[in-house]
Amino acid sequence: MTKAEITILLEKVRRITMSPGEREQQRRSFAYGNANIENESVTKDVIEEVAERMARDPGMDDLIS
Repeated sequence: MTKAEITILLEKVRRITMSPGEREQQRRSFAYGNANIENESVTKDVIEEVAERMARDPGMDDLIS
């Protein structure tokens, strides 16, 4: 891939706006990827469960960070 092609792709990406749902899915994917590197017993289901609990109880953010 040439530098010009990369520049064109970067310009296209800069114009993309994710929906709140897409942003949440990206956040969960990032959380899973990082947690699983540190602890292989962390599954996508664990991340989904915690994310759902956090959505119901926003005060949980303080416990996790």
